[in-house]
Amino acid sequence: MNYRFRSEWQMFTGDGPDFPNLVFIEALLDSEEVGRLDGMLREAVGNLTASGDKAPRVRAFRSNALDYRLSDELVRTVAEPSESPVDWLRRTAGAGGGCVAINGLAAWSLDLAEWFSTLVASLMRGPGREPLSGTDVYTFIADCEWTPFGIHCDAEPSMIIHLGPSEKTVWVWPDGALPEELFLRSPSFNGISFEIESHLSSAESFTLRSGDFVSIPRGRYHLFRNDGPSAFLGLTVYPLDRQRLLRSAVTTVIDDVLLPDIGEFATMREFEDNIQELMRDHAFGERIASSIGARFVRKYAVERSSGHVDRPNRAVLDGRGELPERMRGAFPGVLSDCGQGELVVRGRTLRTNVALDLRTLAERVNSCAPLALPEWLETISGLGPDNGRELVAALYRVGGLVDA
Repeated sequence: MNYRFRSEWQMFTGDGPDFPNLVFIEALLDSEEVGRLDGMLREAVGNLTASGDKAPRVRAFRSNALDYRLSDELVRTVAEPSESPVDWLRRTAGAGGGCVAINGLAAWSLDLAEWFSTLVASLMRGPGREPLSGTDVYTFIADCEWTPFGIHCDAEPSMIIHLGPSEKTVWVWPDGALPEELFLRSPSFNGISFEIESHLSSAESFTLRSGDFVSIPRGRYHLFRNDGPSAFLGLTVYPLDRQRLLRSAVTTVIDDVLLPDIGEFATMREFEDNIQELMRDHAFGERIASSIGARFVRKYAVERSSGHVDRPNRAVLDGRGELPERMRGAFPGVLSDCGQGELVVRGRTLRTNVALDLRTLAERVNSCAPLALPEWLETISGLGPDNGRELVAALYRVGGLVDA
């Protein structure tokens, strides 16, 4: 049964966008869907380790500490196609065991990104729910007993799908149940403690089996213990920070509004007087507002086209050359027609050599209906067969179209 139609999931999504309640859903995913997700995680880890990428978001831990050497070894150890992520970790870490966290995981598998874009879409029911500050798809793969950071809390809700194979226990403490003096705080984390055993009785606990889902509210202290090697997939939806977004937008338009070069003025006072004069100029203010608005529209067209998850890493797209017989759009919203022959698809911009109305193409792609190549070419007949085929091929190369 599709998880999106489960009554428990429907109730959970109604808690957004803040998701303030502790929610546990047993067997949200059946064994077949867990197997699919496990295969996508395997593909993502394989693609990452084979890519030679110099800045993957990989952190390995041993004995409650970040292990730089193991982090480096994991990035450099290519996961075999037949090897599970747990086995890849165990082979690399050896008898000492360990745990690895990989963030930005959606960038390393088109299928995984598509799956989570659907999950994010199901969380967006109702106004004001679009995750305009972004999301993160991540995994924790563990061959150790306890969470490496002990009792801890996160700044955003933690939404977790357990893949197994071993069971995992999670303890979650009610607000105020633990004394503040228990926790060490620094700018690097929200508070951690390794005084575990004496405090477990005051927490609510769940045993996570393959396919189970748990969402832990922001700021709630929690802890995991693994009964054996296991992995889970997680989703973080970052809360909308309007002030940060506005500050960022204003900063980026400084060059656009043509502020004068300070070198043109003999004194700082002359420069300040000129700035004040500009601020009183109504046309200047309109130019700022227009530039900010255009950047916001562009930024969120890019984010929506990637399904609000990380856009594919170039290494994942390499080799996507030969067009399959039938193709469909990867997910609804994967393509935006910006006008004048410009498209935004899967977080990237494609431009045609002529200004065409490509709205019909965008509608066809976003419907996710499977079509044969001649049917795709019919939607962009204004380009001619050769250029039309090249545009379809480009959509396929960047992951906007996928094999149907």
